[in-house]
Amino acid sequence: MKNITLYAITLLMLLVSAASCSDTQSYADLVKSEEDVIENFKDYAGIDAIEIDEDILNSWTTKVLADSIDPSTILVKDQWYKVTEGDFKRLYFRIKDFGNRQDGASFYKNKINVGSYVLVRYEDCYLLNDFKEFDDRKAVDNLDPYSYQMIYNWNTSYYATTYYAYQYGNSTSQNTCTSGGLAFPVRFMWFGGEAELIVPFSLVESDYSSSYLTLYYGKVRYTKPSYVPE
Repeated sequence: MKNITLYAITLLMLLVSAASCSDTQSYADLVKSEEDVIENFKDYAGIDAIEIDEDILNSWTTKVLADSIDPSTILVKDQWYKVTEGDFKRLYFRIKDFGNRQDGASFYKNKINVGSYVLVRYEDCYLLNDFKEFDDRKAVDNLDPYSYQMIYNWNTSYYATTYYAYQYGNSTSQNTCTSGGLAFPVRFMWFGGEAELIVPFSLVESDYSSSYLTLYYGKVRYTKPSYVPE
């Protein structure tokens, strides 16, 4: 009986281990498929990205937020970057406009800082999984003035910036095309900044992540809201 019990336990452990390996391989296959999808889009759009690891990203964030270093002296405007490690792994971004830094004004004037409420508008949002060319087959936009999104209270100690929970207004405006990646660039911006993003399925809203869909945002604008709904 003792041998049978030991055999059963050993068999169970092997099955659990095999299932775990199978799940890991399955996820690896999904990531590989996504990499192929993104590479095809990069070739189509002529994107050449510089890779940055988590240490570089954290250093840049600290310099901007803690040391008040102008982000435009660290990042190159219009240059694509790919995050290779951490909570934002596989995210691609480029800063198209650092925002409204006024000449002679305080560094913090109009700077998007921890705890800021930020109104987010995006357009040209595509699902890259079935992308063929830029046309009218957008996934969604949120340009309806009565329907918009807001991000808030992201912090530097926890980089999974998924604070996009507020969605207001007209339900007829499709507003599900959200992602934690949308909030990522604000650390490098003043209000009025603009970015372009490729967001992996690990960071997108659950309706998309459950289907392992990858999003491209052609233009995301970050502005100061005129009011904050309760």
